[in-house]
Amino acid sequence: MKIDDDLVRQATKLLKQNEKESARSLLKRALIINPKNEKALLKLADIAEKLNLRLKYLNDAQKISPTDSHIQIEILNTKEKIKEHRRSFWNRTNIFIAVLSSLVTIISFLWFQIIPTFNHTTPKMSGEWNVAVAGFANLDTDLQSADVELIQNVFFNRFKQEMQDLGDNANLVVQVRGADRFTSISGGSAEERASEAGKLANEINADMVIYGNVQQVEDGYVLQPEFYIRAENYYEAEELIGQHRFGGPISILATRDTLPSQIQLNIELTRRSKILALVTRGLSLYLIHSYDQASQFFTQANQDDLWQNSIGRESVYLFQANAALQQQKYDQVILALDQAIKINPDYGRGYIGLGIVHYILASESANQISFTPDGQELRLSIDFYEKALSVAGTQPSSAEIPSKAAFGMGQIYLTKWILGEDTRERSIEEFQKVLTRYADGQEPQLQELAAESHARLAVIYRQDDQIDTALAEFQQALRLSTSPARKGLYHASISAIYRQQGDTPQADSESSLAIEQYQIALALPVSDKSKALYWAKIAEQYGLLQNTAQAVDAYENALKLLPVGSPDYEIYQQHLQALPH
Repeated sequence: MKIDDDLVRQATKLLKQNEKESARSLLKRALIINPKNEKALLKLADIAEKLNLRLKYLNDAQKISPTDSHIQIEILNTKEKIKEHRRSFWNRTNIFIAVLSSLVTIISFLWFQIIPTFNHTTPKMSGEWNVAVAGFANLDTDLQSADVELIQNVFFNRFKQEMQDLGDNANLVVQVRGADRFTSISGGSAEERASEAGKLANEINADMVIYGNVQQVEDGYVLQPEFYIRAENYYEAEELIGQHRFGGPISILATRDTLPSQIQLNIELTRRSKILALVTRGLSLYLIHSYDQASQFFTQANQDDLWQNSIGRESVYLFQANAALQQQKYDQVILALDQAIKINPDYGRGYIGLGIVHYILASESANQISFTPDGQELRLSIDFYEKALSVAGTQPSSAEIPSKAAFGMGQIYLTKWILGEDTRERSIEEFQKVLTRYADGQEPQLQELAAESHARLAVIYRQDDQIDTALAEFQQALRLSTSPARKGLYHASISAIYRQQGDTPQADSESSLAIEQYQIALALPVSDKSKALYWAKIAEQYGLLQNTAQAVDAYENALKLLPVGSPDYEIYQQHLQALPH
């Protein structure tokens, strides 16, 4: 079966579990692979929240099957619903106008008292990657709201123009909405504003919320831009999630009378809008795993000529580091994070990132025949996690520094325990800290980290021969994870447990599920090294299923993606030669 059909089948399973957002993401990936996958279009039409979006998917499906009577009927029904919706709207509007005309005196009196307190439901955003530019917070009681609105509108228009100048992302529908569609992000502190931004993101299905605050000073105004990245879709980059300050304050030298002209001429506002547009495009490419392209946009956003000073620039270095990490360019990761910490020595996200990369470097030998992590790199990793914890109190809670440090330390103690050190209990304690913080979904941004914590606990309990507990932990990991590659690993681990117990039918079932998940992971635009790993994992499971021909094909696919003579190439070659012929 083709990969796009596999994605549709997986999405169908998710829909039965009422996981619409995850299913929608898989269906859209299927269409990126094969724009003519009719099943994907019809399922997207079924779960579309807006009638016009449903009609679009149905029309696309009709182009593929112009004679399909079922699709034609659905198109007619949808068009009729749209007409009915419009008729209903105008009927309600006409009644309202009639009431207004007869009660004009009462309405005039109530207009400025009732209407401002009316809180209507904001429509959800419907793009594949959604950016909301919300209203700015007014931090000064003497500041006129009209001045704040002028500043935020100019900022939004500049940002929108910069996004248009960058052009469309051919692989992703990016939707941008302005502050006229949302209430302002209020809050006297960055933490309070981040909380409001997170609520708005969840309410309107935004992946990124841009906001900020405005204050009046003696010779003008000060604008501090901020933004918030929603957890969903960023399971491979937990470090990007949450609140970010975006550069230092922007000064606008003006009086109330000169503000309209001065805000338009403000050079720093132009620079910041350009940087923000480049970062936004980079994040949208990161979402679809186009890490090399994302890195190019982050690098452009970090050009010296766009920055008056380095205040707040650490966020862009963080994005550069994460894009490099996904490409296994570890030297670039360390260089970018070192720069971020030089700018802000209390930057907890930077220390977490360095802890992660040094743990990866310590574990590089895990790809060899013997597992012998570099002890010096492990010590460096511990040092950076401890440094992150030491500054955690100064960081926004949305950065989740304590949880990420706990997970990282848990991994290191698990590694040391496998190597024979007495660190088992410390490892369990650290992973439990993550699960306590996740609190069964009360902190949704920690979902993927919680899934991985369950999986690590499963490894510990399996080593202790607590098989039932290990299986339960792996099942919890499967329930929480949204990563196909990680799900493949969890299914493979469960298969190994059942195979060890002699339950071959159950083991074979789990191996088949692991293969399905790795095939879905292959459809994502990841590095050749990652794809080679997925093919090798598929080969392992086919080998366990005694399907030698498929195992040979999978190993050969892995070898095609790697440089001849590289460590992974040699290992996969040995495994291929060990298969029965």
